[in-house]
Amino acid sequence: MPVIIVCEPAIPAYVDDVESPWDKAKKLTDDATIQVVYLDDGVAVYCDEDGVAKNLAINRYLPATMPEIPDGMVVIDGTNGNHPEPGEIGVHEIRGPFILTREIGEDGWEDLSENDVARYLELLNQQLRVP
Repeated sequence: MPVIIVCEPAIPAYVDDVESPWDKAKKLTDDATIQVVYLDDGVAVYCDEDGVAKNLAINRYLPATMPEIPDGMVVIDGTNGNHPEPGEIGVHEIRGPFILTREIGEDGWEDLSENDVARYLELLNQQLRVP
């Protein structure tokens, strides 16, 4: 069973062992459509794809490098153009509950490393927002 990090609003992030990170994300988000966001170190974030449209509260921010934008495409992200330039560090604004995991292949997962767990628990719990 893969080791993941679970991050729910207003409580500290915690480590969990689950049979399926995908199923855990679906349960946390009340069966929402799951968006997968890959961070620079390969860790995957499973969150509610419609968090902004549902006006879910901001849960946490995760650092990420802005990717190169292919010619003819534009960034539509709701930040009024205040996003970083390609190659610059920015943040993913995660709304609602989410999990962090590592994927292997199309339908497989592996444990987050001890370094992943230590790094992300510290980062996420520093940002804890309690209403």
